[in-house]
Amino acid sequence: MSACRCRGPAGRGIPLRPVERRESYVQNIAEFRLIGRVGRIDVREKVAHVDVASDYHRRSATGWLQDTHWNRVTLFGRLVRRAAQLIKGDIIHVTGRVRQNGYERDGGRIPSVELIAARFACLGRTAEAVPRPARSANDDEPCLAALSAALVGYGYLVDEFEHQRDPAALETHGRLIEKQAAAVRALLERTLASPALIAAFHTAGYTGDYLRGCPWSPELADAVYDVRHRRGEYHDGVAND
Repeated sequence: MSACRCRGPAGRGIPLRPVERRESYVQNIAEFRLIGRVGRIDVREKVAHVDVASDYHRRSATGWLQDTHWNRVTLFGRLVRRAAQLIKGDIIHVTGRVRQNGYERDGGRIPSVELIAARFACLGRTAEAVPRPARSANDDEPCLAALSAALVGYGYLVDEFEHQRDPAALETHGRLIEKQAAAVRALLERTLASPALIAAFHTAGYTGDYLRGCPWSPELADAVYDVRHRRGEYHDGVAND
C-alpha cells in the first residue's frame, strides 16, 4: 500500500509528514525594566544580543538571600550601534517589551521569552573602559559627555531607589547612589577647572543652552551654578566675572 498523498495546486503529490515543530508568536506582550551588569555581547549587522546580570533578593528562613539572574536582551536599529560600544562589566538600565512566544515539538508545547529593548542607558563603565581625559594645548577640553552620563545614571538610580520595597535592595541601591554621587561631584569639580566651560556658560547666560544636546542639561546647569555660588563667584545671583 502506497503512502497517503494529497494533491497540491500544481497537481503534484505532496507527502503527508507529522508536524515536528509549529511556532506561534506574540501570545502575550508586557514591558520589562532591567538594571544590571553586561555579560556576553553579540553584535551583528542589524541585531545585537546582550546578556545582563541582575541581582534579586528574597527572604529565607535564615534571612535575605541574593540571586543573580541572566537575561538576554535583543536590540535592533540604532540601539545596535550603541550596543557595540558596551564593554563587559558596564552597568546599564534597559527597558522594552516582553514577547512570549511558543512552539510545539513532539506533541508538547515549549514556551520561549524574548526581551526586545526600546531604550537603554549606560549607568557606569567598567574600570577598564574609562578613558583618560584628552588634554589639549591649554587643557581646556571639558568632560561634558562624562558628566552628563554620570548625571543621567544618578537620576536612574534615584528613581529605582524610590520604587524599591525590599530592605536589602534599598541598602544596595543606597550604596550605588552614594558612589554615583561621588563620581558626579568629582567630574563636576574637574570640569569646572576648565576656563573654556566656564566661558561657555557665561556666554549662554548660565541657562544651559550650551548643553542643549546633552542629557539633563538643566540639571547640569543648576549643578554648575550651585558649585560656582559656593565658590563665591556670584553676588546676589550675578556672576562676578
